[in-house]
Amino acid sequence: MKGKGLLVAAIVLAALSGTLYWSNHRKPASNTVTSAAEASPRVLEIKPADVVGIKIAKRDGQTLAVSKNASGKWQITSPKPWAADQDAVSSLLSTLSPLNSDRLLEEKATDLNAYGLTKPAAEITVTEKNNKSEDLLLGDDTPTSNGTYAAVEGDPRVFVIASYNKTALDKGENDLRDKRLLTFDSEK
Repeated sequence: MKGKGLLVAAIVLAALSGTLYWSNHRKPASNTVTSAAEASPRVLEIKPADVVGIKIAKRDGQTLAVSKNASGKWQITSPKPWAADQDAVSSLLSTLSPLNSDRLLEEKATDLNAYGLTKPAAEITVTEKNNKSEDLLLGDDTPTSNGTYAAVEGDPRVFVIASYNKTALDKGENDLRDKRLLTFDSEK
């Protein structure tokens, strides 16, 4: 009786060992593997070093413009001239470059109004050194509120971006201005 139980245990152990060996040494099917680029297409790709201006226009009419001055520092130029928080503007640029989507919703969208993109919640215009500009449109939130509809002006595709990207991009004057009382130049 003990020999029979030992034989069953040995067969089960051999079957488990064979399954483990097979699962560790088999090649994955090539059609099931998707790269990160295919899984989340890029909405916008810019080089932060080439950006000389950013304009954020909101649905309620507020407009904020930030540009680089002659010394290469960011400066708020509209609605009022203020010194800009360099780290906040750099964070905004790092969100934009590259801006990946969660998914591509429509390849050729015909009704942008359904996504809130005809009158976007925010329109972000990025101007580069060569005077080339890209307009990113942020529309309504998705029904589950975990994403936002987005599109690039002139591109028929509609994307869904993560809601944290919308929060990182939809900035106002107080978010980007330098709030320090005193500034000291450490080189002087």
